[in-house]
Amino acid sequence: GRFGAQAEELRWVPRLLCEAFHVFSQGRHGQGARLEELLEQHVLGCGAKEFGAPERARCVMALCGAGFADEAAAKGLALLLGRKRDAHAALRRYVLIRAAHGAPLLESQRPRDGSLQLVP
Repeated sequence: GRFGAQAEELRWVPRLLCEAFHVFSQGRHGQGARLEELLEQHVLGCGAKEFGAPERARCVMALCGAGFADEAAAKGLALLLGRKRDAHAALRRYVLIRAAHGAPLLESQRPRDGSLQLVP
C-alpha cells in the first residue's frame, strides 16, 4: 500500500541513526542520549498514542532490519540495545531492593512528609 512505499523510501533513516549513535557514543561526542530519544520517539513510536502493540512490533522489526543492513549500523544497534538491557537490569535491581524492604515503588505511595528513601 501507500504506507509501504513511503516506508521503503525512508529505510535509510533508521540505519543512519544507528550508525550515528555508534559514532557519537564511541567517540564521546555527546548527543548520544538525544539520538537514543529520537530513535525511540520517531522510529519506534514510543509515546505515540495511536500505536498499539502490532504497530510497535513492526517498528522494532524495521529497526532491527535497518540495523543489520550494514556493519556500522549493526554496531550502533547493538550498542543501543545493550544500553537498554543495562538500564532495564538497573531498574529491575532497584525495584527488587525497594520491594524486599517494603519501600513504596510508586510516587503515589510516598509518605505524606514527601520523603523518599531507597529503604524504609
